[in-house]
Amino acid sequence: MLWTWWYVLLLLFPSAILVILMKDAMKALQGAAWVKRRRLFGRNRVNAGGSRRR
Repeated sequence: MLWTWWYVLLLLFPSAILVILMKDAMKALQGAAWVKRRRLFGRNRVNAGGSRRR
């Protein structure tokens, strides 16, 4: 009985770590994307349509 619990723990633990790491990575990626968007479109909101047409 004990070895099955250890097996389950060994299976679940890495996946949990991966999920946490993926969530942090997604937050970081979204933050970087928002900063880029603000830098690109923050100043040129008026010219957004013109730049799209080009």
